Amino acid sequence: VMFGDGFDCVPMPASPGEGYAMWQGGNVSHLNTKTHETVPVKPQHPDGVELRFNWNAAIAVDPHLGSGVYFGSQFLHYSSDKGRSWKILSPDLTTNNKAKLQQAKSGGLTVDATGAENHCTILAIAPSTSDKKVIWVGTDDGNIQVTQDGGTTWSNVGTNIKGAPKEGWVPYLWVNPKNSAECIAVINNYRQNDWNAYLFRTSDFGKTWMSVLGAAPAEDGEFGYVHSVLPHPKNQNLIFMGTDRGLWLSFNNGTIWQKWKQGFASVPVTDLKIQQRENDLVIGTFGRGIWVFDHIDVLLGMAEMVNSSKKIPSSLTVNGTKNGIKIAAAIPGYLAETMSNAGVHFGANTEFEAPNKMGGAKLDVWVVTPKKDGKCEKLKLVGKVYNEYGLLVRTHHFSLDSTGLYRIPYRLIQDGIRFPQHGKVDEKADLPPGLTVEPGKYKMVIKNDGDTLKFADSAWIEVRESGQTQHPWGWRIEKNAAAMEFASIVTAAYLSFEALKDAERSLEALGRLHYESDSLKQRMAKENKQISDSLAQLKLKYMLEEGYRFYEEATIRLNDHLYNAAGLLNGSPQVTENVRVAVKNAKRETEKVVGEVRSYLNGTVKPFLKKAESQSDKIKWNKEIREF
Repeated sequence: VMFGDGFDCVPMPASPGEGYAMWQGGNVSHLNTKTHETVPVKPQHPDGVELRFNWNAAIAVDPHLGSGVYFGSQFLHYSSDKGRSWKILSPDLTTNNKAKLQQAKSGGLTVDATGAENHCTILAIAPSTSDKKVIWVGTDDGNIQVTQDGGTTWSNVGTNIKGAPKEGWVPYLWVNPKNSAECIAVINNYRQNDWNAYLFRTSDFGKTWMSVLGAAPAEDGEFGYVHSVLPHPKNQNLIFMGTDRGLWLSFNNGTIWQKWKQGFASVPVTDLKIQQRENDLVIGTFGRGIWVFDHIDVLLGMAEMVNSSKKIPSSLTVNGTKNGIKIAAAIPGYLAETMSNAGVHFGANTEFEAPNKMGGAKLDVWVVTPKKDGKCEKLKLVGKVYNEYGLLVRTHHFSLDSTGLYRIPYRLIQDGIRFPQHGKVDEKADLPPGLTVEPGKYKMVIKNDGDTLKFADSAWIEVRESGQTQHPWGWRIEKNAAAMEFASIVTAAYLSFEALKDAERSLEALGRLHYESDSLKQRMAKENKQISDSLAQLKLKYMLEEGYRFYEEATIRLNDHLYNAAGLLNGSPQVTENVRVAVKNAKRETEKVVGEVRSYLNGTVKPFLKKAESQSDKIKWNKEIREF
């Protein structure tokens, strides 16, 4: 990636760590990160002819020879030895219009000092990957040249395009990897105050051309002039197009185009690439950096659907209904370990920040929400994750507001455990996140939650090791065993604390009961107050009263032991002796406190509540205390 005065950086796929960096005026260097060499390799003409290089001079690596590279002036230059020597493969491929080559006649203005303000130059070089003798070239004055014999003869096929602007720029050429006769040419003409989009395709080496641009949805406005184009290598019905107004895509080979609006600004898109192993779309923009859209499998699926039906569906139908969900793609997740970057940690230091991509596995889901009075209702959903043995490992409730395509993350975690806490606990709420899951396959089920409509979909997803670190064999088994033991400890503490809260609610209700006499009521109220105070003291063994913060005192309470053990257990990839000691301490303190609570509830609270019930006027009240 080149910033500042750099304009292109081309890696050499056959030689990792090597590549070419180009900046204005045809200045190009061969880079080698292994030897730390930077060698200038700007081509020279053997007869001393002045070479014209565009500010963005064209460069391309030879797909058939790892050390080969093409470079463009008004001629096509080729090197088979990484730029150490060059030969010229063509005549002047531009119009060589003398009227456009009068830099010295500046009319009194400052003459260009960069050596890059040239006209009649080569802008694009596209060597065929299927036929090493076929090379396509585009220029900044309207020419599209092609050779089928390695450069011996050339044909200017740009003149065959009907509807193309005269002498427009040809900055981008795409050649079909499997058919060297097929080429898509980008032409823009905004420098002559023509802001229209031009994109043409040929399948016969340029003898005939047709426009690739169909209709854009009216609400999206105009395309803007075109910068780049890229059909997907697995299905060329799916085409991406970068214009001066953003990213566009077509599912039907250019007949209909739609603008990509979700999470992407309307900025110039100057280059497009597919990372084929991960199926990621990589986007180079002017002014907004580099963007990566991870795993565009769902778009391939849509292109297949459109290709089979010959139309873009206006709505999704699932199981015969227009309301539903459909998992379109399941993207694997990696068990990666992360850490903070070194250096600044505070936003006030004004370091550059960009959002990270969502971690874990992902599901691309089509959702069609029910409508009421013509508007989409919020759709309540629940996601459930099952392991290969059919055991439920995670439940998560969520909702979506409208019909559309969503990427829903799964963070690769299991259901966790509830710690003792003040306030009312919704037993139906999702459990807190727990430990990460083990590598393997998991069944993801998404269905509606609590609505009259019944629909669901499922898909298998793979969780993989990242390979970042090496741990001893069996470490996951040992950690899961420790986590299960610790979960039982925390659950015992949680249930006992909830029992204390149950008892408090019963005592509060007891205070509202009616008795046979005022003296009995006063005697019961006094005993109620004594027991309530004792319950409050027992609760203090877990944590401070509600509203206080943990750092407002130094007393170590039960929750301190529990959270300390949880932090060490969750933060350590292996169960160390230090972790075992923390869990052991948490278990000892929990058993001590739980024992005190059980003894007091069974020996004092429950007998008192039973006595109060027998002496009251039998008004129905809450006296249930959960067992633990």
